[in-house]
Amino acid sequence: MGTSGACRRVAGRHTGCTFPVIPAGETRTITITGLGVAKGTATNSVSVSSDESLLGFEPVSVNNTANETTTVCTRADVEVVSKVATPPTINLRDPVTYTVTIRNNAGPGLSEADDVVVSDSLPPNMRLTGTSSLAVVSGPVTTNSCTGAAGAVLSPARWVPSAAAAWSRSRCRSR
Repeated sequence: MGTSGACRRVAGRHTGCTFPVIPAGETRTITITGLGVAKGTATNSVSVSSDESLLGFEPVSVNNTANETTTVCTRADVEVVSKVATPPTINLRDPVTYTVTIRNNAGPGLSEADDVVVSDSLPPNMRLTGTSSLAVVSGPVTTNSCTGAAGAVLSPARWVPSAAAAWSRSRCRSR
């Protein structure tokens, strides 16, 4: 901002700047900082006016407003923590249970992970024989459903944000 103006917070999310005079051909730059507090699309609007525009002496007033759209989103670091076969060695036609543990890691700048999909395919020499299960180790679950039937093709899993989950035999949905 130039030295001849002043800015102040007007109320809540609103700010205002005043300049006693801006000579013809000169510009002023105002830096406004904010913080995204909810995910989604945010449109910031700005307008400018002067005594001349208020009195009708501004020949082009259609350029006195502008909008800037910003997408507010979260950053996440999802991880497959482990995948374990129990037992690790089986005889032909003996059952095996695969347990997959996933996590949304915490850290600076990280938040919840949305619509997480866990995909796993059994090797060609195996088939799904049981019902899937989901165990939430930490974090909330609002609903819990697993998809996949014996001998069927598995569907993608969904995992509740910010939860660590242990998953067995097929993909599970938690939402």
